[in-house]
Amino acid sequence: WVHKSEISDERVEDVTTELDKEDQRPARVLRVNYLEGWAMLSLKPSTLKQDVLGYDDLKPGKIVKGKVFSFNDFGAVIQIAPGVRGLVPLLHLSETNQQGGNDIMKLRKRYPKGKTVKCRVLTVIAKRKRLILTAKRTLVKSSMPVLASYPEATKGRLALGFVASVKQYGLIVEFYDGVHGILHHSQLSTDRSIPIHEQYFRGQVLKVSIASCDLLRSRLSLRLAIHAADPVQAEKNEKLKLHY
Repeated sequence: WVHKSEISDERVEDVTTELDKEDQRPARVLRVNYLEGWAMLSLKPSTLKQDVLGYDDLKPGKIVKGKVFSFNDFGAVIQIAPGVRGLVPLLHLSETNQQGGNDIMKLRKRYPKGKTVKCRVLTVIAKRKRLILTAKRTLVKSSMPVLASYPEATKGRLALGFVASVKQYGLIVEFYDGVHGILHHSQLSTDRSIPIHEQYFRGQVLKVSIASCDLLRSRLSLRLAIHAADPVQAEKNEKLKLHY
């Protein structure tokens, strides 16, 4: 069924003047009640054009645009659509290493309420209305396929991820939908005389290759491909090399 408020973008006073019994129009499903056997539809052109209506329309890696709804101690809350909001954690609001209060204050100024932000979905749990986004330019602009499941992590595949944690034995690199792997210190191009935490930081974007994947244990071993401070530029440089 279609509520009269969902028939047109203009105000509808009399449904009978807007619709005929034999009318055939494109519609979009807004809600489904399987128990009672009905669906709510919309005929509004503006609704038909919308890319995202609910959390079910989102998946890891999807590019979305929204506006800053609020900013709190955890990050920026972005409104993607009416009733659809996601959090961009502080870690994902900048490319640089966030050191403390002064950096957070700068982020608050950079992301004022109402500002339009382009993001990429990191994780989404539609049933819980949980949405985590990243606004890191290197992740948002990259044309590389996202790694969002362990079966996709075939040996030798290249992937773009971010440092989730810095350990003595190496780095925990996270990708999309919670997929993560270990980049052992022996695989890092680092000066062994300098501690790892002084050369790498949480949130740093890295380009890695899959060394091995244990599907039963959901474990990935990684190798460092290149530092991905700007993977978009790196891709352009590779094309120039091939051209010459």
